[in-house]
Amino acid sequence: SRILFNLGTLFVNQGMWKESRDAFNNAKILCDKLKSREARERRVDSILAIGDVISNTGNFNDAIKIFQDGRKEAERIKYGKGIGVADSLTGRCLLFTGKAEEGLEYLLSAQKKIVKLKEYKELTRILLNIGVNYMHRGIIPMAEKYFKDLLIIAKKINHHHAICAGYGSLGTISIQQMRFKTAVNYFNKVRKIAEKIGDKRSLLLINLNLGNMYSNKGKFDAVAKHIKRGIYLAKEIGDTKNYNILLNNLVVNHMARREYSESIRISNELIQELEKTGAIFNLTYAYSNLGESYLETGKMKDALRCFNKQVEIAKENNYFEALSLAYIHLGKYWHYMNNQKKSLYYYRESVKISEKGNTKFILLQALHGMVRELIEMKQYDEAERNYFEAIKIQKVVKNPQYGFLFKVIEMKLSIIKRKKNSEKLFLKFIEKKKSNYGELFYELFTVIPKAEYKKKALEYLKKEYSKDSITSIKYMIDNLKK
Repeated sequence: SRILFNLGTLFVNQGMWKESRDAFNNAKILCDKLKSREARERRVDSILAIGDVISNTGNFNDAIKIFQDGRKEAERIKYGKGIGVADSLTGRCLLFTGKAEEGLEYLLSAQKKIVKLKEYKELTRILLNIGVNYMHRGIIPMAEKYFKDLLIIAKKINHHHAICAGYGSLGTISIQQMRFKTAVNYFNKVRKIAEKIGDKRSLLLINLNLGNMYSNKGKFDAVAKHIKRGIYLAKEIGDTKNYNILLNNLVVNHMARREYSESIRISNELIQELEKTGAIFNLTYAYSNLGESYLETGKMKDALRCFNKQVEIAKENNYFEALSLAYIHLGKYWHYMNNQKKSLYYYRESVKISEKGNTKFILLQALHGMVRELIEMKQYDEAERNYFEAIKIQKVVKNPQYGFLFKVIEMKLSIIKRKKNSEKLFLKFIEKKKSNYGELFYELFTVIPKAEYKKKALEYLKKEYSKDSITSIKYMIDNLKK
């Protein structure tokens, strides 16, 4: 049973979910025939490991049920570590089903149990999950605290993989806060340890995170370089989970460069593979990216099909983050179809879900779409109220793209409210920018419909995007021509 359990763990590290589940299940069956204390405890460990495998494919609700079954068994045989691990794993999964605060309660409960038992290796995993919970909700100071606590314990027990996880998580936070030099310093620490102990998974994750960092900086060649390195390592160690995440990131990079034929090709191939393996988490994002690619190339029916599929999968699995994101896409879809009521409905639904789940970056995206629609529908007071809510979140998230978008909304609202020099300030803002002239003059024209602004908007839009059939640009040009 010990050999089978260790074999299952090996398969998990390689992202081989079916094989790992079979190994853990066989270990459990073998333990059923044994009466020793060790066998009964390993039976609980095997049950929890099966749930963990299921959670890694994105089936969080099924996983939670298994964790609760494992917890009951651990309580029956008075296995304290098993109870703590069950609570820890349940807490992690609850985060992804939109129940972040309930998840945190489970994690903090698990922390108390494991501390009493002095199971420090397990404690590092719990501290990591608590930090991820806070990071996911945008509560960065608390996330940093737990990642640093993790590092203190991991260094004391010489747990190199946990040390890598701690530094890597601090690097991820640094990227979110646009502290890129700090992020690189953390990743260099991870690289030094990972190369010394031969931890290729940590090296893979460094490349994944550096890809995200350069994406935020708009350096798409550097993004591609790190994604390809990550893909090579994922193939080498057989890590299908992170391989699929990297492929999704590669799709996003192609989309950012407006290479939509490539993003569509890779997404379709990835979806076929993910539907075979049942990796729900990655599958929802693959449909999201494919829908976005279709949307931007004017393939509206295909885009709608993808977004509806994303909604279907997210609802079936209570994956509220993916559902919230799908509603944002549907809001954008109906915006381009000039159906403002439907667009606003989906943005409102996304806001409701994001507020419950405390997913601040998705909430920020939903609020932007909602405020934009409210302005177009001339519901200015509600637009302004939600704009101020969004600014509070932006101060925490500090996303440069949405910083720019909400600055545009701020200036539009100033013009609508007839504040002094608001038109001049908008023009000065446009002068300082080195790009997006067509979009900015379009936004200015929507609140001050002067012929000169319309002319400049059309001139720049046609000049900058003459070779691209991009829906967002076509939408602006069509509106200007009306």
